[in-house]
Amino acid sequence: MSTKKSLLLFAVMALGVMTASAQNTLRQVGSFTIQPKVGLGLGSLTKDEMTTSSKMKVGFVGGAEAEYYPAEWLGIGLGVNYARQGGEVTIANNYAGSIKPDYALDYLNIPVTANFYVVKGLALKVGVQPGLLLGAKTSYDSAISQVKNVDIKDHCKKMSVAIPLGVSYEMYNVVLDVRYNLSLTKFADSDYSSSKSNLIMMTVGYKFSL
Repeated sequence: MSTKKSLLLFAVMALGVMTASAQNTLRQVGSFTIQPKVGLGLGSLTKDEMTTSSKMKVGFVGGAEAEYYPAEWLGIGLGVNYARQGGEVTIANNYAGSIKPDYALDYLNIPVTANFYVVKGLALKVGVQPGLLLGAKTSYDSAISQVKNVDIKDHCKKMSVAIPLGVSYEMYNVVLDVRYNLSLTKFADSDYSSSKSNLIMMTVGYKFSL
C-alpha cells in the first residue's frame, strides 16, 4: 500500500474514532441531565413610534438547564437564566435635540424548549420563555441635562414572554449554544412605547447526568 493511501486510511480511521468518542452517552431514553452554562448576550430594543435607531448592548448571561429525553432524537429542556438585556435607542426631541438613552434591563428567564437532535451532537431548539424583570435602569446625555443610572423598574413590565430559537452542538458533554430570544411583549409599561427587548445568547455549558 502506498504512503498516500496509508495516510488517507489512517485519517479516515482517526475521524471514525473521534466521531464515535464524541457521541453523547448521557442522552438515553428516559434519562435526565443538568447543564450549568455561562456566556454573553447581545441585547437590542426594537424601534417604535418614538425611536429612529437602535444599538445593541453586550451583557452577561448565565444559569442552568435540565433536560429530559423521551426519545433519542428529542429532549425537553427547562432552564433558569440570568440575562442582562436592553440597548441604546435614539429618540428625537424638539426641545433637547436627539437623545440616546441606554437601557440596562436585568431579567430572570425561564426557557422551556423542545430540542430536536437532527444529527449526532447537533440540536435545533424552539420553545417559550417567560421572564421576570429583576431591575431596570437608564442613562443618557442631552443638550440640557445628564441622567445616570436612574431606576425605571416601576415604569417597565414586570413580566415578559419570548420565543427562544436556537441551535447547539455537543461534544464530550460540552455544549455550545446560540439562541435568539424573540420577545412578544413590550418592555415599557407605557402607552407611548411599543419597543420590545430581544436577545442573542451565546453560551458554553457542561452536561451532567442525574
